[in-house]
Order: sequence, then structure tokens, then C-alpha cells
Amino acid sequence: MPTIRRATTADAALIAQQRIQMFQDNQLPCSTTWDELERVSVLWLADKIESGDYVGLLLEDEKGLVVGGAGVWFMEWPPHFLHLEPKRAYLLNFYVIPEARGHGLAKQLVQAAEDVCRERRVRVATLHASPMGKPIYAALGWKEGNEMMKRFNQDSLDTK
Repeated sequence: MPTIRRATTADAALIAQQRIQMFQDNQLPCSTTWDELERVSVLWLADKIESGDYVGLLLEDEKGLVVGGAGVWFMEWPPHFLHLEPKRAYLLNFYVIPEARGHGLAKQLVQAAEDVCRERRVRVATLHASPMGKPIYAALGWKEGNEMMKRFNQDSLDTK
């Protein structure tokens, strides 16, 4: 049975690689290069793991091979109609290698991430689900919401 361990800053590169593989498996385009995304992701992850704002969860098989991972990012959030606390958890970077899928490992990772949220006494957690992940989250009581996005190009950011 695979076991979960907490990630350290030494795992930042592995988490970044899983994150990129997750995007690629979902056939999402990269706005830059995958190498550049990996480079900046490693820096961000190492910083957030070191500060305690990111808790990485790595799923290892009996041989110590990492077969999956997930993360919980604790971020500042203003008082909100759903909660007054100044922290919110965001679940991200869920990934299970293809040959280990279909054995309940993603569910195990979600439940471990929920446990981390409870440890930190966070009242609200959010996530963006891939098509593969939606049924898993829904079965665990996660509710689908609505979020919109707008991208700004550099020209619109320049002050004139």
C-alpha cells in the first residue's frame, strides 16, 4: 500500500515535474516553454515549502518510488461571506503516474490534503479540477463552482 510523506524543499523539482506532466496529460498549452515553467515553478515551490505556505504530499510505493503527489497552498484571503479567517487553502498539483491510476490513489491524496486543511484549521478550501479529477472531488463532497478569468497583455499593463 502506498504511503504519503510530506515534501521538503529538496522535492521542489519533482513536484514541478509532476505539475508539468499534469498539464501535459490534460493537453493544456503552455504560454511560455515547459522548461521555463519548470524553472520558475521550482523556485516558487522551494520558497513556499520553506515558508510553510505550501504543504506538498508525495505518495510513495513499497519501493520508495514516488507515484503521485498533491499540494495545499495556504494563502491570505480577505474576510469573505463564506468565512472571516484571513487564510484559505488552495489544493493543487494533484498527479498520479499513468500506470498507478485507477487504484484509489488520487482519493487518498485528496483525503490527505483535506487532513492538512483540518490541521491548519482552515474553514474553506478551493481547487480547479481537471476532467479526470472532477468525479473524485465530487464523490468526496466538493461542490462545483464558477470562476472567470481575464488575461491582460503587456501593452494594457503599461502606464501611459
